[in-house]
Amino acid sequence: MQRDLGLSEEEVYEVRMQDLATGMTRPCAMAFVMGTRTATPDDFEPYASAPRAELLEACRSLDPKSVTPQDEAAGGVSQLRHLDILDSLSSTASLGFRIDAAKTVVDGALDTLPLPEGHKSLATLKEEGDVAAALSTFVQGDESIAKAAAIKLDVICAALGRSQVFWPRHCLLRSTLLLVYDDAEREHTELKMVNFAFSYKLPEDAPPISHVAPWDGTPDSHEDGYQTGVTSLARIFRRVADELANKPKDDAVVQVI
Repeated sequence: MQRDLGLSEEEVYEVRMQDLATGMTRPCAMAFVMGTRTATPDDFEPYASAPRAELLEACRSLDPKSVTPQDEAAGGVSQLRHLDILDSLSSTASLGFRIDAAKTVVDGALDTLPLPEGHKSLATLKEEGDVAAALSTFVQGDESIAKAAAIKLDVICAALGRSQVFWPRHCLLRSTLLLVYDDAEREHTELKMVNFAFSYKLPEDAPPISHVAPWDGTPDSHEDGYQTGVTSLARIFRRVADELANKPKDDAVVQVI
């Protein structure tokens, strides 16, 4: 909203702080890095272009084939190169989000999310089928949680679409959606937008953004693909809910792969 202060106009936004696990007995949580890009304008600056050995090792551990002879000769990769590799290996570029971290109940205790076969990291879940399998494991085969998540995502998407002031003028780079549900009380499910450290308001002379148009790969483009990610995530949660609804009840349990 905007507030008229007489001599000047100030944009005022309401920020609410909340512990999403308050009142939960066994909170299961999954974080999604949203958008079809993660590179910020600062990542294109000369001071960010120095090759870093630890980022090269991170890329190598995700997929050795992603590292080129030029990367090896340089002894490292820049932050921009690292993000480009990470985005290409994950569902970021194709679906507009990637799973960043997750814990659910496995064999009666909270534990990290079991990964689909053939994957060593959540960051390499790229195909929609693998993402859907991970979501199904996270909700422990509970159709009601998948449905609740899809509905909450639809609400967020609709609310953003109604914004005529904030939404077209702000880029939400690397921000996160955090989904939390209580294993002991399944109807207690929370979904919040968090982590806005790299978000920013567009320059005054920049055109408004749609949050669905593709990013052109330059620092002058402010499209983030955030709404693409929300829409994709809602669709996949609905897919999971439908698949679980058609599954024999005895089979709808957590499978440790």
